[in-house]
Amino acid sequence: MKVFVIHYTKLTERRAHIEGQLARYGFDVEFVTAHDKEDLGQSDLALFRGGVMSPAEMSVVRKHLACYERMCEDGLEHALILEDDATLEPDFERKLAGYVAQLPAAWDLCFVGSGCGLHVPPHIIEKSPPGTNLFRKSNYPSSWGGGGATRCADSYLVSGKAAFKILDYLDRGDYKISKEHDHLLNEIALFRLLIAYWAEPTLVRQESSAGKFESSLDGGVALRQRRSLGAREREVFDDIKKRRVAKQEERRRRREASTAQDTPRPAARGASAHVDRPLAGIRPVAGRTAGRSVGGSAKGRFAKFGF
Repeated sequence: MKVFVIHYTKLTERRAHIEGQLARYGFDVEFVTAHDKEDLGQSDLALFRGGVMSPAEMSVVRKHLACYERMCEDGLEHALILEDDATLEPDFERKLAGYVAQLPAAWDLCFVGSGCGLHVPPHIIEKSPPGTNLFRKSNYPSSWGGGGATRCADSYLVSGKAAFKILDYLDRGDYKISKEHDHLLNEIALFRLLIAYWAEPTLVRQESSAGKFESSLDGGVALRQRRSLGAREREVFDDIKKRRVAKQEERRRRREASTAQDTPRPAARGASAHVDRPLAGIRPVAGRTAGRSVGGSAKGRFAKFGF
């Protein structure tokens, strides 16, 4: 399996830490060292909204995007992305392979770590069949935490199709990134209907969160932004849900009016049992496929990213 490691080149202790762990396994490992905060060029900075994020935060996001670029260029079916402060659980490769085998045919993201101390609630695990390790996460904020589909971005599997969808979402001339990568993935998961899973037991610990490593981000700025972005995301999600409820109410009124007039109504094209459920929008639409293919044909498509 291909493994990308997000790494800030000055943090040599972190590289030694993760290299020693990965050396025990047979992964194809690539350290993503381009786009350090000191090396962000104008083309990199042009991806971001000015005056919102610190250079360190923009660097981390840019490195994650570089992983997706490589996946599209090389036509990878999936890959594991780790940040360099990750600590792997014993027998990591075998356990990860078992989780990959449990993934359904349609999936986009699978978060295998316990970043930010987030876990699937025990009552969900207890109600699941024995041996279940992957749990579908709503793309909306929920009691699980994470503000949406994500569980931090320290350790997750991403499919080739998801890499394409993420870059395609960002590859708009007027779009500017204004949030850290896990919040960015939450936004894209919601609007592009990404299918996300959380794994239990988790296979990775984030040592910056545990205090072993000092965060490579500018702490005060990052903390203020997380709080501000979290509040703004909540407003966006609430607005989306209100609009969905309003549309459902309008459909209900139309049905009642049609019934009162005793006028037969043709079946709605593509109607399904999920159509009137409040969270129906988070589920993939049957038969929907990416508008563009993944792999070699993706080359040259994403002008904003330089390939």
